[in-house]
Amino acid sequence: MFLRYDATELTVQHEVWHIDDFKKLGFDEYHNTPNWKLEELVWERVWKQKNRWTQEEIIDSYKYYKTECGRQGADYKIVEELEKLIK
Repeated sequence: MFLRYDATELTVQHEVWHIDDFKKLGFDEYHNTPNWKLEELVWERVWKQKNRWTQEEIIDSYKYYKTECGRQGADYKIVEELEKLIK
């Protein structure tokens, strides 16, 4: 795992969740899963634990998830509450 020197708690947790998914899915399944889906798994955890994070962190995480889905032609799960904040 590589982290910026100024990584936030959420950034570290994000990467830990990817490691957890890797361990759960195994090497082959993890590497055969589209990146947008891996990011969706992490995003769902961020949102489920939204009280741990600042509004800015949640919005940044949501935008990142949406961007990854968009880059790969996947539909993202819309969170109306956040859509209103980012418009």
